[in-house]
Amino acid sequence: MKKITGARVLIPGRFQPLHYGHMALVTQATRAGATDVVFGVRCMPMNAKNPLSTLEACDVIGEVFKEVCEPTIDIRMIPNLVEKNWGQRVLKQVGPIDIVYAVNPRLRAAFKGLVPLGNVSRRVKGLSATDLRRLVRDVQCIRKCMLKIAPQGSVDALLRHMLDLA
Repeated sequence: MKKITGARVLIPGRFQPLHYGHMALVTQATRAGATDVVFGVRCMPMNAKNPLSTLEACDVIGEVFKEVCEPTIDIRMIPNLVEKNWGQRVLKQVGPIDIVYAVNPRLRAAFKGLVPLGNVSRRVKGLSATDLRRLVRDVQCIRKCMLKIAPQGSVDALLRHMLDLA
């Protein structure tokens, strides 16, 4: 693993939601010597693939990393990947970046030739953000079914209690 001591790393993505694969990128960058990690959260419309608003995705990252001292975590909203010079636009927006850690081939291609790309594995074994989003949809479906039987306050209290038991 090449040392990048003191580097400022960009991890761009949707973070819908933040998961252990994203966290593995932070760990990998930190082990390589990065001291600053910028999460570039792509501004995406909410839909089945993006159950969180961009602001909610940023809030989740902030909450998960709020106790972390090293590396320093910075969270920036960046435009969605739609234009030819997207990588240049993002780099201008987030400031100097020494290396980009991205798994998505389209994101990697957008930064190729602009800044070095970190070596990342395609997938963390047993991890699927798609499966996680599917579970969210299942819970939403269960809630909808419960609302046919009980009032919203009752259903929400039951679901909160179930989540507290986990």
